[in-house]
Amino acid sequence: MKAVSKQPTAPETPTAGPAGVRVPGADRAERAERAERGRRAGWPGRAGGTGTSDLPGRIVAALLVAGILTQISYPLTSGTVLRVVTVVSVVLLTSAGVLHAALRWSAAHAAVLFLVAGGIGLLAEAVGVRTGYPFGEYVYTGQLGLKLAEVPLLVPIAWTMIAYPALLLGRRLAARPDGSTSRIRTVLLGGITLASWDLYLDPQMIAQDAWRFAHPTPHLPGVPGIPLTNFAGWVLVALVMIAALDRALPDRPRHHPTWEWPAAAVLTWTWLGSAVGNLLFFGRPWVALYGGLVMGLTMLPYLRRLAAASQPGQERQQPSEKPTPDTAPGSPGATSARTGTSSTGTSSTGTSSTGTSSSGTSTSNSSTRTSPTRTSPTSTDNLTAGSARNGGDE
Repeated sequence: MKAVSKQPTAPETPTAGPAGVRVPGADRAERAERAERGRRAGWPGRAGGTGTSDLPGRIVAALLVAGILTQISYPLTSGTVLRVVTVVSVVLLTSAGVLHAALRWSAAHAAVLFLVAGGIGLLAEAVGVRTGYPFGEYVYTGQLGLKLAEVPLLVPIAWTMIAYPALLLGRRLAARPDGSTSRIRTVLLGGITLASWDLYLDPQMIAQDAWRFAHPTPHLPGVPGIPLTNFAGWVLVALVMIAALDRALPDRPRHHPTWEWPAAAVLTWTWLGSAVGNLLFFGRPWVALYGGLVMGLTMLPYLRRLAAASQPGQERQQPSEKPTPDTAPGSPGATSARTGTSSTGTSSTGTSSTGTSSSGTSTSNSSTRTSPTRTSPTSTDNLTAGSARNGGDE
């Protein structure tokens, strides 16, 4: 018997009825559409893609914008106002990063982020102040506020501010084609990015008299007051910090995997804003050159890869989660595997069927031998899946 195949048709999206009367389900369809647009734009929302609320994302964006605007006022301030601006901008940008981590993983993971990055930063600075290792001999003044173990409390917060987006940068650049990441590449690329920030930070803080080095030579040409040992110490601590964070935080976020732009914005602003500020406002062209070049080594490929990943249909799937044409939910192959029919509507025992291909209409005959006494459900499903994949041709 001939079985005429019927192509599956997509369900119609409910729309408004005559004279503006709403059809049941139209609001839900519109909410789903808005959720999909928000997902592609990188805004977080409720699971399932419906009823999306972007309030958490707007809070992160507000903290981010407020922190950047506060830092923009640096060239216009001095004295006590400059100290307040420094503290406020660091707290705002760090809060944006910690909240971003909480929304992507969980509040517990955000706490782990802060404890690991801040704890390592505080420990390294406390050891450095007491022993001179690994940064060189230096001392903090009272410009940055309250201290713990002779280290201003703002310092470990500032380590966290850049360490988190540097980790995300390292992971994205270290991603393999199969979706996995190389821990060594993550640590190296993320650590270099974090350490390159100090090419901007130390000259700025030395100018503010936030700390002083006992032996500021030898130093980079054009950047007096900061010994080379300080930059070497930063590389060491940055690598350790990124390695610890890479172990502490899961490889893939639980929610909003494409929502990475807030962290990227912090890095981009730090890279370009600091370069422009040192070049045009602070009279430190060598600082702008060193920081712009070294940080640009990782920032340029990171931004290119992030932009490519944000394009529709470019989200990378984990190997274990990648659906096949026969098992993807809602596909004809998945339906036939469950019901025992081929994708063209014939049974798994094989009859002559007519199928339509993408290039036209073709006729194919299939016959599958089965034995009532030896055929198991598993073998039948395997034959069915093979029939679905080959369009009925053996």
